[in-house]
Amino acid sequence: MNIRWRSSAWLVVLVVGGSVHAAQLQVGVGSSVHLGDAVVNLGCADLQVDGALHAQTVELADVDNLAVGAAGVLDGGSARIALGGDVSQSGTLIPGSSTVAITDTCGNTESRVSGNATFHDLSVISTAGKKLVLEAGQTTTVSGMLTLQGVDGHLLQVRSSVPGTTARIAASTQQSIQFVDVADNRAVGAHIAPGYPSQYKSVAGSNVFSWFDYDESGQSISAKRIPTLSGWALAAVALLLAGVGVVRTRRARSH
Repeated sequence: MNIRWRSSAWLVVLVVGGSVHAAQLQVGVGSSVHLGDAVVNLGCADLQVDGALHAQTVELADVDNLAVGAAGVLDGGSARIALGGDVSQSGTLIPGSSTVAITDTCGNTESRVSGNATFHDLSVISTAGKKLVLEAGQTTTVSGMLTLQGVDGHLLQVRSSVPGTTARIAASTQQSIQFVDVADNRAVGAHIAPGYPSQYKSVAGSNVFSWFDYDESGQSISAKRIPTLSGWALAAVALLLAGVGVVRTRRARSH
């Protein structure tokens, strides 16, 4: 285990069996923290980054809320950060090859992602019907694997912070989508979960773009109507059919 820091960073810890159980981790402005290969359990406390946090290969567990302040820099390295609450980014988040995993831990029934948050792997898994709320008008970018998964009877709800206004997800083609209920969201990277919602045991609500069988204009491909004819065109078809009938009748009489 390796943890080192300097300047105004503080960590309240309890070391048990080689793991660090922390009451809170705050990285102050002007400070620098290197977590190395530590295993840190925050016990449902917040991780506040206002200085420089180098996660390296750390395993951070039971984080409640993760916040990167305006002056903060979180270098994800190849770390795994598991939380149950919100992610807010007004500073710099360097994803590296890290994983951010949002679950039902710490009793949170809702998790909010604020700002133009950037992740390598993002996993949101819930067995309790958690609501994942993405900031309206902002883009959540996932360059690696995007996992969104609920369970039968308790779908993971993907929503915008402003109903009726879309939030955006820029994902790669690396996706695992099951048991989700999506509304007010626009995929601006790869198409998310292409195919019918039922293929993913999921539900598509209103205002959905480039998800499931919905195209970039928000129209369901399966519901596209056959082009209709104008009144003049219908009249022309009727006259044509009538003419065909007259010709056939004359031919029949001639025989």
